Amino acid sequence: MIPDVRELREKVELLRKELSKAETGLESVVRSCPHKFGETVYDPIYAPEYTVPGDKPGTMGVDWQGPVYVPARTEARWRRTCGSCGETQYTSDTKEKVKKIPSWPGGER
Repeated sequence: MIPDVRELREKVELLRKELSKAETGLESVVRSCPHKFGETVYDPIYAPEYTVPGDKPGTMGVDWQGPVYVPARTEARWRRTCGSCGETQYTSDTKEKVKKIPSWPGGER
């Protein structure tokens, strides 16, 4: 085997071991952190519009597919980050909150 290749393989193996050790250490710190999350930030996922071109002309048949327009889409998502360990959490789950306000005659509040 070429010496340079052997050195690179050994270096890759060493770096994999170091990465595994660092990931284990980080996971331990995050698991033991009491998590003091900061402000919740609205962080939507945006997918731009596009058109699927469909089948080429001249390829007609019973299963021929023409062009299909796919509209842009925005998925509501929120993010929060722990100020201590840097753990970031995302959620798309929401709860509805209904607030009842009395309606007085004449539109007064």
